[in-house]
Amino acid sequence: MCYVALLRGINVNPATTLAMGDLRALLTRLGYGGVRTHLRSGNALFTAAGDADSIAAAIERELYVYFPDGLRRPKLPPLLEKHSTGPATMRNWNTVTRLLALAEDREEISG
Repeated sequence: MCYVALLRGINVNPATTLAMGDLRALLTRLGYGGVRTHLRSGNALFTAAGDADSIAAAIERELYVYFPDGLRRPKLPPLLEKHSTGPATMRNWNTVTRLLALAEDREEISG
């Protein structure tokens, strides 16, 4: 099955720079197959056997929030992060739909 990981804090400043080749290598070492990255912000697609819960526990969970007027001065994301029990990250809808298209293409090829 194809999975998408949205990793937080990747390449947002010089202290957190991570080459996407290094991220692909790391996910491959964790045993995931067909690893591919999208953009330079910690978006990764990969295939894996096993259940989604164990993979999410090893990598990350999700929460979807719709901002109809965009994110010019968002107040909710910092509030969610403050009260969250874990780290949080955000992607815009264009990135999410592009990742979905890449995942669906992968499923068609391997399915």
